[in-house]
Amino acid sequence: MSNPKSIILTGASRGIGLAMARFLLKEGHNLFLVARSGEPLEKLKGEFKGQVEYLAADLSDFKVSDLLLISVRMLSCSCCLSEQGSRF
Repeated sequence: MSNPKSIILTGASRGIGLAMARFLLKEGHNLFLVARSGEPLEKLKGEFKGQVEYLAADLSDFKVSDLLLISVRMLSCSCCLSEQGSRF
């Protein structure tokens, strides 16, 4: 990829979010991943060295949401994709 982007992706530990993360990483983008389960994110970080940072946390916690907003500002992200499911 000639112009890699910095992207925040939530819900990246399984399902569509994980598939989207793999696709974007293979395309050469840098990702900041957020999900409740850290283990799949750690695997992606090991597989795609230098392209992945992550936060294993629950976005329904307002403190975590604030931390994510700070991260967005610091990382100069191109976009934010939200793929997390909802719990009822």
